[in-house]
Amino acid sequence: MARTSQVTTGIVFTARYRVKNVGCYCIQVTDLWHVTEYLADAAEAIFDEKKQQAQRIDWLKQRCHELKNKRGAVGSIVAELKDIAQKKHPPKRQEALHKTITYLSNQGIRMND
Repeated sequence: MARTSQVTTGIVFTARYRVKNVGCYCIQVTDLWHVTEYLADAAEAIFDEKKQQAQRIDWLKQRCHELKNKRGAVGSIVAELKDIAQKKHPPKRQEALHKTITYLSNQGIRMND
């Protein structure tokens, strides 16, 4: 069976699946860098005041740690963000939350969730 590889920076998450009618296995990856970009936008939307910078950084570090080390973290984070997004936020903050929810929901299968 032929092997094909694609390498990106910071690969952390992989999903292996069999491609129907082709007879090969593919491995898709999502790197932590891209996930962190979305989570950082969400953290900024949640903790938008300057005095909340330490909370924003702590929240982001904790969520990244959970994604790397805890099965089911994607689902937990999406649920948390959905709860937060239900509250009234300015449009720009609401958009950042929804983009992050969508990204994590779509990419969760690639993050060993």
